Amino acid sequence: MAAALVHRSSAGFLGLLLRGLGASGATLTTSCVPTAWTAARVTAWVAGICALGALGGAGAGAVLCATRPSCARTFRFWRHMGPILLHYWFAGKRKGESEAAAEERLKQLHQIYAPVAGHLIGELRGVFVKVAQVVSIAPGFVPEEYQREFRKLQDSVPPARWEDVRRVLETDLGAPLDHLFEEMQREPLGAASLGQAHLAKWRGRRVVLKVQFLDSRANLRADFNSMLAFVRLTKPKEVPMIHRIREQAEREVDYVQEARHLRSLHEAIASSPEFRGRVAVPSPVQELIRGRVLGMEYLPGPRLDNVLKERLVLLGMDPGPNPVMAVIGSLTTEDPPTPASQDMVGLERPRWQRISGAAFQLIGALLGPDRLLSVLRAAS
Repeated sequence: MAAALVHRSSAGFLGLLLRGLGASGATLTTSCVPTAWTAARVTAWVAGICALGALGGAGAGAVLCATRPSCARTFRFWRHMGPILLHYWFAGKRKGESEAAAEERLKQLHQIYAPVAGHLIGELRGVFVKVAQVVSIAPGFVPEEYQREFRKLQDSVPPARWEDVRRVLETDLGAPLDHLFEEMQREPLGAASLGQAHLAKWRGRRVVLKVQFLDSRANLRADFNSMLAFVRLTKPKEVPMIHRIREQAEREVDYVQEARHLRSLHEAIASSPEFRGRVAVPSPVQELIRGRVLGMEYLPGPRLDNVLKERLVLLGMDPGPNPVMAVIGSLTTEDPPTPASQDMVGLERPRWQRISGAAFQLIGALLGPDRLLSVLRAAS
């Protein structure tokens, strides 16, 4: 069809051009162009130039995708999400169709594509996971089917390959791992949107190494550009929220600044008579803070998110699948959390519960979701 359009448009334009030249008595003497100016020959000539341009563009795209991971990620995102977006557009309400029928058809699309989107975002990690974690607790941003899939990414982000983790560690710490650590666990303690944590033994003590994903900084801009374009097409009013997430992500890839915040929080909690002995925050290890690596002390004991879940149940709050994100989500709304049981309504919380709740909210506000999750996993 495209070739036929090119042929017809070229032939029509060329006919007008030749008739105009003939009427004025002008002649064409360009040596690089055939002397017999027939529509068929020029159409073939134009088609050849277009084919060469398409091949050149495809070749340049292939080189960029092979040499720049951010380009390959952008292509992969749109290769999957572009057709999904088009399918939703064509599946809109049709003429003479009832609202119920249109909603049922869209619900079927949600059930089909929500797992696809969740799997793709989990594999891409990075900014896509961070945005998915936020919208999974934002009411009305995405359909419930997508929220269920995105909630799985709150505490179960697929880890990076050990080869990539080892490369980051050895590059930024400046020595082979065998020379730096007595022990190193390849299986991560947990993975977040921009990095993951590994347990190691360093100079006779156990430490946790938070390692940024390979090319996280380089992918940040490309990933946000893709996400911004997608949100502009689907939810234009939510573009400011994406910009706020981007600002938070740019701060989170600065591990030197995060180490300063972690040390300040550790010292503040340790010096507080009310929190000392009840709340433990790991202190950073200065010798293991380099570029994309943040080392901190290892705190053995039960997972803090499990303890928090028990506390939320005692307070009559529904912790949901992830109690950490439940508390963070409650900080973003003015409405009070809905009690899980009406028996708890009107009961005043004990002083220790109010203090611990305020402390956790303060920690969450200072560190942000990813940093808070890393602290929780380091304490496990």
